[in-house]
Amino acid sequence: CSVGCGSLVSPYGSIASALDANPNGQTFFLLPGRYTGPQNSNLTLQNGGYTLSLAPGVTDSSRAIIDCELQRPGFVLRTGPHTIRNVTMERCRRISPDNGAATGPHGGCLQISNAFTVLEGVNLTNCEADGDGGAIWMRSNSAEIRDTVVVSSSAGQRGGGLFIAAAYSSVEGSSEFRDNSAADGGSSIYAGDRNPADGATVEVI
Repeated sequence: CSVGCGSLVSPYGSIASALDANPNGQTFFLLPGRYTGPQNSNLTLQNGGYTLSLAPGVTDSSRAIIDCELQRPGFVLRTGPHTIRNVTMERCRRISPDNGAATGPHGGCLQISNAFTVLEGVNLTNCEADGDGGAIWMRSNSAEIRDTVVVSSSAGQRGGGLFIAAAYSSVEGSSEFRDNSAADGGSSIYAGDRNPADGATVEVI
């Protein structure tokens, strides 16, 4: 293999091509740069554990940017565990009717269900959802959010930064939720749902 082999000297041409070549989980390192276009967003991580991380030796998360260009949502995460580390996602938008394999128009950047997930050193900015969870939507899972910044995101319903139901998440370290908005409550975080069985816990550590 000489082109698009998934190595440092011959990387995959897109995130989608990396997923296609590894359908049952893998660790992917993003090289510094801006990732745009339909092959780098509106994707699903499932059927195994995936890690999406900035390449080793690079610590500034602003140097690997997944830009959805306000045309597509970010990622759907199912049946993990999954980890996203030291990556920026911006201008991700999930609309109604939802685009992709999502559960409704929720979670502009990340829609997470039935998947233990770690977000570490992640920046989510200017994300939108017509439904719940402008940046992040979680249901029926547990998560750890560490040193992650969620800013300037908006929801047409609840939870501008994070909507969480029937789930648990810790928020740790220097994590921030600020300047987010939601039409129906929880400008930064909305925990729980209408059904009492869908209660949720967000623990700030």
